[in-house]
Amino acid sequence: MCQKAQLDLLFPTGREGLPGSLDAQGRLESIPIRGRHAPLKGLVKDPVLRVFQLVTQCPRWFGRLFRGRRPGFFPLLPLPGPPFLHDPGNPVARTDKGGQRFQAIEDIAPHLNGFTVIATKSTVPVGTSRDIERRLKAINADADFAICSNPEFLREGSAIYDFTHPDRVLVGCDEPRAQELMERLYKPLALRNAPVMFVSRESAELAKYSANAFLAMKISFINEISDLCEAVGADVQEVATAMGADGRIGNKFLHPGPGYGGSCFPKDVAALIRTAREARQPVSLIEQVQTVNSERKIAMAGRIERIVGGSLSGKTIAVLGVSFKPDTDDVRDAPSLILIPMLQERGAIVRAYDPHGRENAEPLVPGTEWCSSALEAADQADVTVVVTEWNEFRALDLNKLKAKMRGDILVDLRNVYLPAQAQAAGFTYASIGR
Repeated sequence: MCQKAQLDLLFPTGREGLPGSLDAQGRLESIPIRGRHAPLKGLVKDPVLRVFQLVTQCPRWFGRLFRGRRPGFFPLLPLPGPPFLHDPGNPVARTDKGGQRFQAIEDIAPHLNGFTVIATKSTVPVGTSRDIERRLKAINADADFAICSNPEFLREGSAIYDFTHPDRVLVGCDEPRAQELMERLYKPLALRNAPVMFVSRESAELAKYSANAFLAMKISFINEISDLCEAVGADVQEVATAMGADGRIGNKFLHPGPGYGGSCFPKDVAALIRTAREARQPVSLIEQVQTVNSERKIAMAGRIERIVGGSLSGKTIAVLGVSFKPDTDDVRDAPSLILIPMLQERGAIVRAYDPHGRENAEPLVPGTEWCSSALEAADQADVTVVVTEWNEFRALDLNKLKAKMRGDILVDLRNVYLPAQAQAAGFTYASIGR
C-alpha cells in the first residue's frame, strides 16, 4: 500500500514537525485527524488501530518517536518504494537513490532498548528484511531485535474495512519471540476468525508482489477477452459471469476497462519483473501483463476516434473520471493520464470532471478544461467518455446528459450503462466487449 494511504488516514503536522502531539517524554500522545477523515476518530480508539496510526508518511519521525518507547511497543515502518519503480505521483520514488528507504532504520537504531520487533508494512523488494537486519547490526551490534515482514492487503479507499475484516494477515517471521508478539498484536483480529499466517520473511515479501501481479493478470486477461468478444459477437459480461461462477476462478477483477492503474499494481508488477530478472528467473507471463496493460491505455484514444468515425480535431470531448478507480483521488498511472493527452494531440478539446481527482490530475494534464459536475463537462460536448466508474456517473439521468450535449456519442469504457438504456436516451453508444 502507498504511504499516502496507510489505513486511509491522513495526519496533520504537530509541534516540532511531528504528526500530532507528544507528551513530556517525547512519546506520541495523540494524532488528530483532519478533513474528510474526521468521522474516523472513533475507530482509532481501538488499541490495535492506534498502533497502526504510527505508520505515517515520513520515516524521519520514527527515531524521535521511538526514544520514548515503552516495553512491548514496536515500530511499523513505511519504507519508500525502490528507486527503479516508475511512480510519477511519488517524488520519493523518483529521487531516492537507496538511502531514504533505510532512513527510518538509521533513526531508530541508536534507541533500541531490550528486545524489539520491527515490522515493515510497505510492499518492499524481496530480501529487504534481511537488508534491514544487516544495517541495524552494523549500526548497533548489541541490539536485541527481530525484523518481520507484515505486508498489508488493503484496497485504496477501503483500507479501514479491509484492515478490520482481512482475508488473511500475513507475517514473515523467523524469530519465536517476534512471532509471539505479532500474535498478541493481531489477537483482536484472530478472535474475529481472521487467519493469521506465519511464513518466512522472503515468502511474505514475495507473496505481496505475487498477489497483486495475479490480480493485474486477471484484469489484462479479461481486457483481451473483451476485444475478442467484439470480434466474434460475444458479450464480455456474459463471458465473465460464466467464468466467475467457477469457484477456481472467482468473479473478482473480471471487469474490462481501459487498463489498470494506481499506486500498487503497476509498481508491483514492475518490481516482480525486476526481482525475477535479478534472480535470473524471468517471469515472461507477468512481463506480458505489463505490456498488455500499457498497450491497452494507448489504444483507448484510437478506439474513440474510430467510434467518432473520423478526425477528432475541433471536437469537444467530455471526460468523466480521471482517478484510476472510484472512491479515491489517486491518479497515479491512471488511464486518463494517457488518454487525455492523446485526445489533445489529435486536436480535441477536453473538458474533464472527477468528484475527487482534479487536484492531483490538473498539473499532469495541462490544457484540460475542468468542470464542477458531469453535466457541466458534457455541455456542448460532441462526445462523452466515461473513464472511471464513479457511482455518481451510474446515477446520471442519461436524458439530461444527452440534452446537454451537442453530439450524441457516449463512449463507456467501464460498461457502466446498459446498451438499451443509453440507446433509449438517444445516444450512439459504445462500450467494452459487447
